[in-house]
Amino acid sequence: MDPVNGKIYAVSGSSMAKILQENRIRKALGEITFVEMRDVAAMIVVDPSEVTLEVSGTKKLSVSFLPEGSVVSWASSDSTTVSVDGGTITALKAGNAVISASITVGGTTYKDVCNVTVLPPEHDITVAEAENGTAATSPSGKAREGDEVTVTATPASGYELGSITVMKGETEVSVENGKFTMPDGNVTVTATFSEVQQDEQQGG
Repeated sequence: MDPVNGKIYAVSGSSMAKILQENRIRKALGEITFVEMRDVAAMIVVDPSEVTLEVSGTKKLSVSFLPEGSVVSWASSDSTTVSVDGGTITALKAGNAVISASITVGGTTYKDVCNVTVLPPEHDITVAEAENGTAATSPSGKAREGDEVTVTATPASGYELGSITVMKGETEVSVENGKFTMPDGNVTVTATFSEVQQDEQQGG
């Protein structure tokens, strides 16, 4: 209900950027469904309602509002994670933030929001060349902090896996059952293989 004029409107959908014209709500095709349409004195809609970015990524949010000429104020629930300047958001670090746009009409504040998710940055996975076998990772090449990475080590004939070591610089990353959690930094994966002893071969 519009607290200024007592008018009722109900809208479902994720975008109204193109349906406001001449101070009336007009039916749009596709994702918008109007339960009831009447003249609306004041409203504001941010589009899109959800955004996913990588660190340092930016996006310009669209805003539709009534009445025309209203001053839009922007705010971030966590400006250290996502900053906002005139509707342009910038991802600063991994995490979540709610970006709000608001107008004040007749002493009443109208607000809409966009939920922003910032993904951790990707880091390199380097697999060292192995002797007497091969090694590979999944995902390969890059992974985000917190991702689970699986190492597949395949020994050559007559050899068996000796060890799998993952290093982030000088720091060793724990590997369990051929899997490790990607740290916040580049890693090098090394697999070693040892020759199967003769008595083992014969016993097999």
